[in-house]
Amino acid sequence: MDLPTVPGYEYKPLISADAVRVVVLEPAASFESTLRCSLIQYSRSIELGLSDRQHYSAVSYTWGDEPASRQLLVTSNDLEHPEDTMLLIRPHVDSFLRHFRKAHKTVYLWVDAICLNQQDGVEKGQQIQLMGDIFKTAKKVHVWLGEDEGLGAKTFSVIRKLNLSGTDREGSQPKKTTLSPSDVDLLSGLLQKPWFTRRWVIQEIALARHAVLHWGESSLENSWLLSILPAMENSLDLYSARMLLTAREASIRPLGLLELLWRFDGSECGDRRDRVAALMGLVSASQRIAIDYNADDCKSIYARLATQLINESPASAQLTFVHLLAFG
Repeated sequence: MDLPTVPGYEYKPLISADAVRVVVLEPAASFESTLRCSLIQYSRSIELGLSDRQHYSAVSYTWGDEPASRQLLVTSNDLEHPEDTMLLIRPHVDSFLRHFRKAHKTVYLWVDAICLNQQDGVEKGQQIQLMGDIFKTAKKVHVWLGEDEGLGAKTFSVIRKLNLSGTDREGSQPKKTTLSPSDVDLLSGLLQKPWFTRRWVIQEIALARHAVLHWGESSLENSWLLSILPAMENSLDLYSARMLLTAREASIRPLGLLELLWRFDGSECGDRRDRVAALMGLVSASQRIAIDYNADDCKSIYARLATQLINESPASAQLTFVHLLAFG
């Protein structure tokens, strides 16, 4: 249902260099009720550390190809300008907001499509530098795989079954497991969901303290999926499975940027500049580079990256050029 004519939402500047916006999603008894929220700002270094602060959850998802055509009503928390405004969001965002909304309590979420001013290239570049910490600090990361096509509950049931039966006698190592054809089809269908191919999800899932997969109404702890993947290597030869395992490895031991670029070369992004930007949360501070989406093109990013890496290790300059030529 379209809302009456409402002015478009205008983003206010962030209150500090380390501030983030958070969606406060208002409750509704009906799934179909108009989506309403307010946007608040947290100074990440101060307010997010307070024990009495309402901590947020972050959402990891794919944007999809459809344009922003759904309406999100943004209620004002400004006493001088109390009028409501409207923000257009993509169908995928509309879908998971409805699923995550509660009937009687507000929900605090970080959603990049809403919390970042996508039209401000400078702000976007600054916020991308914080995204690793945003996902690391979130109390939970909700992974939205899309609406359930009737397979979510069955697939997650198979994963739970394999977890309960798939360890060795000592209960510590996953056994090599032979899957039935129907189980292979279900797990392959899950791992071929678009989310598993997206480049940005690498750091989002690697840095999550607690991640939950959502497929329509069905949900599953991400740790349950991760625990069966090593034993599935003979049955599921998929890039997405290797991506998840490598992301877990990157969360345990630091990987250099060149290694990350090689290991995640198959992960996709719509903007070639994001091939570097999407990995910034996983590298050491010395390897991070600032990206200005208003001024930087792909060539300038790779040139700056090459200069930085060569200055760090002059002896490997030739190898660095070979690597970056392959990626750029």
